[in-house]
Amino acid sequence: MALSGCAMRLWFDLAVKILKQICEICFYQTWN
Repeated sequence: MALSGCAMRLWFDLAVKILKQICEICFYQTWN
């Protein structure tokens, strides 16, 4: 089942937000 370009974009944006949150959590745990 092929995803539409819009769905792909939504999943990509969601993945980027999750990765940014993980990086921020790791950063704060490292420096605090």
